[in-house]
Amino acid sequence: MTESAFRCLACGDGHSVAVHKAVADYFLPTGIRVDYVRCAACGMVQQYPVPTDVGPFYAAYPVHARKSLLQEVTRRILLSPVYYDVASLRRDQLLLDYGCGDGWFLDRAKRRVSAAYGYEPTAMQASRVAERVGVQVFHDVAALRAPLAGRVDVITMHFVLEHLTDLSGTFALLADLLKPGGTLHAVIPNLDNVEYRGFGSRWHGFDAPRHICFPNADQLKPVLDPLGLRLASDRFVPFPNTLAASLSILFTGRYRLLPFLAFLPLAIVWARLYPRGTRALTFVKHEN
Repeated sequence: MTESAFRCLACGDGHSVAVHKAVADYFLPTGIRVDYVRCAACGMVQQYPVPTDVGPFYAAYPVHARKSLLQEVTRRILLSPVYYDVASLRRDQLLLDYGCGDGWFLDRAKRRVSAAYGYEPTAMQASRVAERVGVQVFHDVAALRAPLAGRVDVITMHFVLEHLTDLSGTFALLADLLKPGGTLHAVIPNLDNVEYRGFGSRWHGFDAPRHICFPNADQLKPVLDPLGLRLASDRFVPFPNTLAASLSILFTGRYRLLPFLAFLPLAIVWARLYPRGTRALTFVKHEN
């Protein structure tokens, strides 16, 4: 690896040290292997080289698939502490769920606000979610910016930030969409925890190759400060899936549903006692 070819997605520095080599995909049978490095300046871990086409990473991606009733109930129980608190939304607000997955949160939020929109980077998934949830879901950035610039009160990004290949460009877009005083809420995996130190690249929160970067709030400051986005809240939230899936990988070599379910009760208790594997960050756009 040539140091000059590396560019940190957060601070822009050109120097790095290797962290993980040829990390396999333990979640899906893609056969893809990728490398990760740590920025020598700010310390953020990111994939290197940054992929130009992430499409192959998401072939048959189950997160985008429609869920059964049992899965819906289970998700509501397990993930409610992780997702944005819909009870805090107001009728006079406009919300954008950026990276809305299968539309689960968007469907809940639309009932609480005056208008709700979604964004997914592919036309096919955006169309699926729009049909399922009954709200407009954009897939084109220009089409998203035109009607919503300076109008959005709340932007949510649940387990989206780590998938981004362009932090500066994405946050510049989101800052343009937010009105002054608007909030940006992001939930991300946190590498500074004992689970990652124990499992390494087999930690399910690492999820190579789909997870591109792992910034914390301090590492995002060079990106967010020039945009007028200031940190309002940084807290840990319990997310048991990472430990349960990591134990499945440890004992079976990859993620498998039945071992995941077997380890889930233990993981639920652990996540409540030690919720450091996931962070919820909230940023506010400064008023002019």
